[in-house]
Amino acid sequence: MDLLKDLNNPELTAKFQRFCGVHYTRKESSRCGSNGEMTERSGGTFKPAELSTSTAEQTTPLKNNLACDGLQKRNKNQMLKNEDDWEKSNDPPATDISEYTIKYRLLLHFFTIASSLGNEAFYLLFYPCCYWNCDSLLIRQTALVWCLCMWVGQGTKDSLMLPRPSAPPVVRLETYYLQEYAMPSTHAMSATAIPVVLAYLIISRYQVSAPALIVAAVVWCSMVCLSRLYLGVHSVLDILAGVVFSLVVIVLTTPYVADFDWYQQTHPFAPLVIFISSLAMCTVFYPSSKTGDVYTYNTRGDAVQIVAVLAGVGLGAWTNLHLGFTNVDDNKTDLLYEVELPTLKIFAISVLRFFVGTVILFTMQYLLKSPLVRFFSYMLGLEKPEKKNPQVEVGYKFVMFYCLGMAISFFIPFVHCMFGLDRPAFYAEVV
Repeated sequence: MDLLKDLNNPELTAKFQRFCGVHYTRKESSRCGSNGEMTERSGGTFKPAELSTSTAEQTTPLKNNLACDGLQKRNKNQMLKNEDDWEKSNDPPATDISEYTIKYRLLLHFFTIASSLGNEAFYLLFYPCCYWNCDSLLIRQTALVWCLCMWVGQGTKDSLMLPRPSAPPVVRLETYYLQEYAMPSTHAMSATAIPVVLAYLIISRYQVSAPALIVAAVVWCSMVCLSRLYLGVHSVLDILAGVVFSLVVIVLTTPYVADFDWYQQTHPFAPLVIFISSLAMCTVFYPSSKTGDVYTYNTRGDAVQIVAVLAGVGLGAWTNLHLGFTNVDDNKTDLLYEVELPTLKIFAISVLRFFVGTVILFTMQYLLKSPLVRFFSYMLGLEKPEKKNPQVEVGYKFVMFYCLGMAISFFIPFVHCMFGLDRPAFYAEVV
């Protein structure tokens, strides 16, 4: 237990930051009270913060002479851009007024980019791009294991409800994910699941250098994990827990992922079974909030998105097979495929394919979001649409991302075929 306490000590994170050239020059913990006065805030306690700032603001120290009233207005405008959320919060947001220096700016940019490999924007670009342009089978099976890792991680966060490292001594260079609890680090879980499973599947399917892929996977994982320490949002224990949790899920599920992928494409009742299972994972099987605080639902929203989009991808793959688009190769051998570098023409078509697919995805998201929020708000008897209402959020995100998942694996590849942008091997990648 003493070892766990030591690993969870925020001073370890602060030491790593100082080693990388991030230092406090002045610190003052404060809270804006309801009467506009500055009151003391304990750095050792934590409640998911309502702050959500841009990258530039996250890495710029606040001025010393910020007035409390101006600080409240600034925080209110930067949170979730929803007046209902501000009214539901029981007290004003806590903010650390502090100045710090960054000695090595290159490290700041490096770790910021590395941390983005665990962000939602990266998932939205990486998975569809590789699914349409590289090998849909590898990406589909990798995403299945990654989905389980993220669901376990997000659920564990809301169950344990452990705080982020206190600031000070930690310098928080990122505040976007402070709405979520700390353990385990889902960035670490994602940075373990994606490269490890992807490397394992590539080695088992292609003629590649196994040592090179293993090194690449370790580098990927290490970059993201260290970036979370550098940015001051996780303790060493959070990172280790994320890596261990992810490895356990990988070991337990990877041997069966090919069989499940075959099942979800071929069994007549697979779409119904997966839909019900996914809905249950997002509702009855997901840990309930112990505090009733609306902000504890941020992690649930992320889990809903991930589970729903993978369920939609499974439905799309099932539809491709049962409509005769997918070809099952009965004469398939166990020989490994050769890796070929793309020509300039293939690269240009891949870029165009990705562009067309991305435009369709974001257009669908834009068109679906508002009507779904209104529909679920109406079904729940709310006076006006409230997208941050926990039940509304689960409902509209599940339906919207389920549709986006099906579009990724069925509708968009069909559009690619219509415009001559299809990848010939796409409909042969079953198992």
